[in-house]
Amino acid sequence: MGFTTCRAGRVFAVRWTNTTVEGVERVSAEAKRYQRSLGKELIYVSVTGEDCPPPSEEARNALVDGAKDLASVCERIFVVLEGQGFRGSVLRSVLASLMLLSRMRNTIQVSPSVEEVLSSLAGSPGFEEGLVRRAFLREGILLSPTGTE
Repeated sequence: MGFTTCRAGRVFAVRWTNTTVEGVERVSAEAKRYQRSLGKELIYVSVTGEDCPPPSEEARNALVDGAKDLASVCERIFVVLEGQGFRGSVLRSVLASLMLLSRMRNTIQVSPSVEEVLSSLAGSPGFEEGLVRRAFLREGILLSPTGTE
């Protein structure tokens, strides 16, 4: 399928294993349905692991368009590009630059780890860290209990 999704409270998360235009469209539709069922803005977390192949140009464009579309139903959007080395750092920098160009810099936060996202959300109104952490572990969004993905 190319992705796994998870819902926990106000959080909707996706872990990509292969990013495709069809997958982006399906995830976007799923997130919007979930937001409507909650009646509240979502906290959206998109995770791409080091082992995920780079998306095609069409899929990259779909990701940017999808983020713009989801911004209307999300309180916050986090994009996690895992990877500790040079490649991960470069990918995060490129994405941050794309967000600047697309005027979404205040909407999307780019992060190197799911653990960093959970830490930044701790204490936010309506965010239940234990519930989200357990769901992320169960559904494969967070790959290890300590966050050392």
